[in-house]
This record gives sequence, C-alpha cells and structure tokens, in this order.
Amino acid sequence: MLRDLLAVLLTFATLGSARASTWTEATTAVRTGVQELYRVTSSSDGTKLAATVYAGYIWTSTDSGETWTPTGSTQEWTGNTQEWRGVTSSSDGTKLAAVTTGPTHGYIYVSTDSGATWTTRSDAQSWFGITSSSDGTKLAACANGGHIYTSFDSGMTWTPRDAQRNWYRVASSSDGTKLAATVDGGDIYTSIDSGVSWTPTGDADLIGHGWRGITSSSDGTKLAAVADNGYIWTSADSGGTWTKRETWSEGQSAASARAWFDITSSSDGTKLAATVNGGYIWTSANSGATWTEVKPTETTQKWSGIASSSDGTELVALVRFGNVWTYQYPPPPPPPLTCCEESFAKRGFAVGRAFALRSGRELR
Repeated sequence: MLRDLLAVLLTFATLGSARASTWTEATTAVRTGVQELYRVTSSSDGTKLAATVYAGYIWTSTDSGETWTPTGSTQEWTGNTQEWRGVTSSSDGTKLAAVTTGPTHGYIYVSTDSGATWTTRSDAQSWFGITSSSDGTKLAACANGGHIYTSFDSGMTWTPRDAQRNWYRVASSSDGTKLAATVDGGDIYTSIDSGVSWTPTGDADLIGHGWRGITSSSDGTKLAAVADNGYIWTSADSGGTWTKRETWSEGQSAASARAWFDITSSSDGTKLAATVNGGYIWTSANSGATWTEVKPTETTQKWSGIASSSDGTELVALVRFGNVWTYQYPPPPPPPLTCCEESFAKRGFAVGRAFALRSGRELR
C-alpha cells in the first residue's frame, strides 16, 4: 500500500519529464529491388496504415507502422504486382480504396476489411489519386488524362464528372461534400456538392504548376497543396483564395522552390507536414504560415507519401526507394501543480519516509 501511495506521489513529482519523440524506421522492409514506396494513408487514430508500392503490393499495418503485412493475391489483383498510385482510408481504417495506373491495366480496388481482401470496382484507366469521406461511403478518384469520378456507395459504382484533364490528386472533407483536386500542369479545382460539379480557381498564379499533393481539413475550409519544383500553397476559405508559402533551410538567405511530393493535414487544418523528393520533411503548426525543416535521416532522401492522424500528433512518411518512417509528437506539457497538490506531495513523502523509518523498512 505504501508503494502504491508513493507511486502516485512520484507521478505528481515527475509530470514535467515527458519523453522526447523521434522518427523511427519500420522493422519490416516493404519494398525490394526497383519497387517504389508511393502513397500512404492513415486511420484517424494513426493505428491502422496502408501504403502503396509501385510495381509491388499494398502493405498494411495495425500497430502504427512498426510492422507491415502485404495484402492481396494474384487472384485479386489483375496480375501479380501493380503500379499502385494512390490509397485512401475511412476514419476507422476498415474501408480502404486504392488505384493503379496504366490505360489498359489501371483499376480502382476497394476493401471493407482493412485490406485483408480486395475487389475491382472500375474500368481500366490511368488512375492517379483517390480520396474518401470519413465513413468510407463517398469516394472521388482521378483518372489522369480522363475524368474525375465519384462514388456514393463505397466504390460499388462510379460516375464521371467534369471534363477530361490531367487530374492528379484529390482531397475530401470528412462528410465528402467539399472536394479539392489538382490538375498536373493546370489549375486547382474545388467542389461543394460531393464532386457533381467543379470550379477552377482561375488564379493565374496557380495555373501551370506541376501539382503533386493536396490535403484538406475535416470541414473542407483549410486546404494546402504542393507543386513539384514549386512551393506550398494554402487556402483558408475552401479554395477561394490561395497564399504561396516560402520555406528557408538553415543557412539559406532566400526561399527556394523545392521538389514537393505530398502533403497532409490534421483534421482542424492546423498541423501540416509535407515531403520533398530529394530533401527532407517540413512541418507547420500554424496552418502553413511558417515551416520547420525536419531531418529524420542525416542525408536527404527521396521522400514520397505522407499521412497524419486526425489530431496531427502521429505521422507516417515513405522514402521512395527506402522504407517507412513514423513519428509521434511529444505530448503537451502538463499543467503546473497547484499549491494544494504540491503541499500534498511534500507531506506524502514526509509521512511515507517517517513510516518507513519507524517500521524499520527501507523506503523504495
């Protein structure tokens, strides 16, 4: 009983000593040879993850990325390995949807059991990106050189929307009502009716970029997009207006364009993280106003896909020709002890010490 009391008191005394967090490489190698790690998605709590391997398989994790398991089979895929491009997840990680590329062998695949089994749900297209509502019911997928497609029944049926363009990536609000999509070499388009109709920004500063990744807050208000050999752009009004964000590496005297590959957001749009192909990872805690360069490895890497838990405290990022890396933000510092708690702790230690001395027992 004495030890239990002291354990509680020690907890009060050591509340401020939080464990620092670091980037950790997965213990499972999820690619071999010329295979490329491409995109990754996360459940809202960051526990269930799924990553696509170009010229490989889809791999899933149920322990926040520590270990990984390949999914699918020759029977489920059209062939053995696939040129996987994008993957998305419901908030609980149960419903997954993924796309492959190639005009004659690119398909949409869906899973309702966290990736254990998969079903083909589309015609052959060069699919590039896909997104999901939080319940996995509403989906939107990009056919590069084709249309953007929507589904309101968890991928069972699909409807082509808007004109044929080089659609690249797409992001969704939690309810699937607000969507935002990028066109490679074109503009950014938004929808407020679950993808039935689309509106370009028409901003000359946005048109013509090599758009690569786009992300959305849960309410669809805060958006962020990245361009290859370009910059990070953010919007706080559902894509109505956009702001270019500049980043400086240590020692740089001026901002420079970077080979941005992907970007992810917390559900409130406050915490962002973006990857650079041939660089490092950049994070923001103020909706993209300012950025910090993070170096999980000593040297630059070809970082590709990145995903975040809904609260933004857990990240998973891919090295294109390397492995999976995960990160957990340190917990916020606890509030200081009140005068009563501090007094109680001091008295408790004094009483415990006196009891131990009188009983002749060593205090441990």
